Amino acid sequence: MRDRSGVPRWAVLILLAAGILAVLPGPGRADECTTAVVSGSATPDGRPLLWKNRDTDEANNKLVYLADGPLAAVGLVNVGSTSSVWMGVNAAGFAIENSNSEDLEGTLGGGNGSFMRQALLNCATVADFEDLLVQTNATGRATQANFGVIDAAGGAAMFEVGNHTYQRYDAADAPLGFIVRTNFAFTGDGSGTGQVRYGRAVELLNGAALSGTLTHAFLLRSAARDLKNDAVDPYPLPYEGVQDGRPAGFIRTVYSINREGTRSSAVFRGVRPAEDPRLTTMWTILGEPVCSIALPVWPLAAAVPPELGGSAAAPLCDAAIVKKGLCYPLATSPDYIDTARLSDGAGGGVFSFAEPTEDWALARAEALLTGWRGAAPTPAAVAGAQNEIALQAYWCLLASSAPNDALSAPRGLASLTLENRSLLLREYIHSLTWQAPAAGSAAGYRVYDVSSGGRVLVAEVAAGGLSYLRRRVQRTGVTIYAVLAIDGLGAEGSPACVIPGAAAAAGKTVRTAAQGAEAISRFAPAFRRLNFIRPL
Repeated sequence: MRDRSGVPRWAVLILLAAGILAVLPGPGRADECTTAVVSGSATPDGRPLLWKNRDTDEANNKLVYLADGPLAAVGLVNVGSTSSVWMGVNAAGFAIENSNSEDLEGTLGGGNGSFMRQALLNCATVADFEDLLVQTNATGRATQANFGVIDAAGGAAMFEVGNHTYQRYDAADAPLGFIVRTNFAFTGDGSGTGQVRYGRAVELLNGAALSGTLTHAFLLRSAARDLKNDAVDPYPLPYEGVQDGRPAGFIRTVYSINREGTRSSAVFRGVRPAEDPRLTTMWTILGEPVCSIALPVWPLAAAVPPELGGSAAAPLCDAAIVKKGLCYPLATSPDYIDTARLSDGAGGGVFSFAEPTEDWALARAEALLTGWRGAAPTPAAVAGAQNEIALQAYWCLLASSAPNDALSAPRGLASLTLENRSLLLREYIHSLTWQAPAAGSAAGYRVYDVSSGGRVLVAEVAAGGLSYLRRRVQRTGVTIYAVLAIDGLGAEGSPACVIPGAAAAAGKTVRTAAQGAEAISRFAPAFRRLNFIRPL
């Protein structure tokens, strides 16, 4: 017997019983995920939602723009491969994600990513996706997964898909308008995994649905980053207890929704039927959700921000991986996170700057969408807006600093590496120069070295200085600097970041002879005792 969501009664009883926590399956395979699809009937604004936390061994994820099919799309891929897409949205407003479910019919499951790529480039609606399943039932597919999909007409469904069969569940038919899946299927053979994560996700979404707060912001902040495991509820952070003999404050994440193996997350916020489907928003978190920031991308932009894409790896993903390393310091217990590194109870930790930055991005995106729904923007305008948000958020993640629109980031931050050389001396120097912020009045500036994932104060510069020279640096290796203005009370403004000698892109400058000569002229008083200086 099944309820209206297509969930067998036996499954409901098992998942609600306390016994689910008493006899747990093993930690499971690395390629496991937590997903949900939400009908517009369950959201305050009537727009459908789609969510996935991606658990995989592939640590480096990025976004790409795909234009080699009938429908262009934005997709999340592993760095180095675009043949498989692990979640994405196309220009028709059709979005898709999956979770592995090897308990489904068939023996081949390695084609889930390539199948989603095919769907993104060819399907405009949930009905189109079902047609694709019907067509490939006979020929067969290398799929064993739960596929969640939404479209611009309000469609929202979960499909349990084997090699030759599928079962559809519509979110609108579920009691509270949403469907959750992890790594087992209700039409599976009972060998699936992820029951603890399933139960926790249902608990969270139930509460949000009943309170009228089931929004994209809730999924990003409360669901994707949830750390409750099979034995410990760590909230409020920091956790003050002890689990499994580890140091106080450390908890095991193997059964949490946010896991050590969670490499990315996305929440797709759909559109209402009369709205431009290209304004479907893909909120993307590259890296483990608790160590990163969600940023918006729109298909209308026909591009992805450099911080989320990049020619090789995504810079924001790299920054999140560094933050993660600080949060998981136990080499012999890699699944245990130090909750005090997230929130130390005294206003410090990753959440102290990541949450305000994400709130800033959410507010900025909402303001943009309100305007765009009234007057259609150009692709260039949308691309420029998402690039601006991504760049500032990336700088905030690097600098461990929240944005401050009242005192904006220093403009034109530039850097180069100089060499001071004589017969008996050779040293290398980092030259930083910038201009005053566009918004607010700077009473001075702080320069931080943020190379290691934290931040170390290097210098404080007077308001009129607009430059800093750091001597005796290493010629090789990567040094990242953050420069922030401060107001008259010492409050910091938004950060700008730079890497000396980096290629020109979004605030980073190439070191050239002309720039070197300009820097030498500016820093002439500081060079009085230096024998010979030249730009590298």
